[in-house]
Amino acid sequence: AKSSKTIKNILLAKVDNISWAWVYLKGTKAICKVYEDTIPGEYMEDGTPCNIIAARDGIIKRITAKDGICLVSAGDTVLAGDVIISGVIPDDTENPAATVAASGIVEAYTWHEDKGTYKLYHEIREYTGNSESFKSVRLFSKEINLFKNDKIGFKDYDITDNVLELKVFGEDLGISFSNKIAHEVNVIKEPISYDTAVYEGKSDLEEKIAKEILPKSELLEENLYHAKIDDETAEVGLTMSFVEQIGIKAPIE
Repeated sequence: AKSSKTIKNILLAKVDNISWAWVYLKGTKAICKVYEDTIPGEYMEDGTPCNIIAARDGIIKRITAKDGICLVSAGDTVLAGDVIISGVIPDDTENPAATVAASGIVEAYTWHEDKGTYKLYHEIREYTGNSESFKSVRLFSKEINLFKNDKIGFKDYDITDNVLELKVFGEDLGISFSNKIAHEVNVIKEPISYDTAVYEGKSDLEEKIAKEILPKSELLEENLYHAKIDDETAEVGLTMSFVEQIGIKAPIE
């Protein structure tokens, strides 16, 4: 049997166009979620003169310019927006100044961190069957309530809003009727273990960080920290370090 981490690594290695994956094992089943690659930077026509800039802060691991001039070296710290491969070729004794479509490989060490608070229970909402209705009519920008008391008498509730717009031959008359319904719910707190809350918090933070990373990123290390705030709440923080290809195209200014 393979662990969730092993399955995740196989997905990242074998499946194209995903930047991160989550695998949750529930009994004999593995539930997989993936985050697709997103290509940052501006769209540039092939051959259009441009620079390669840093998509985010990092420390350069490796840089190789195919076209253009490297402005940084391995070990240098760069900030998001810094030009790292210039598409501006200065003149020399043999060639006049020129601009090219800079290209190359830029790998950098990057760090991503996030944190949040997570409850030591799962919230279950059960409808009681009780509801209250609040009708109104909107005339252009003015809303007129058709009820005397707009205070909802329930402690916990969900709202649904049904709107009917008046139209003639498809044209909006600027008149609409609204029927907002407050559905009473009983909120039940189902306790979970501290370890479960930390695990769910880690998964949530990992998903948030994965939305920030660039395509073809390599995870180097992750550090998790957590602490109990009170009887119902835990704080969870996650730091992940990567090697990312941070070079993206940008117009020459």
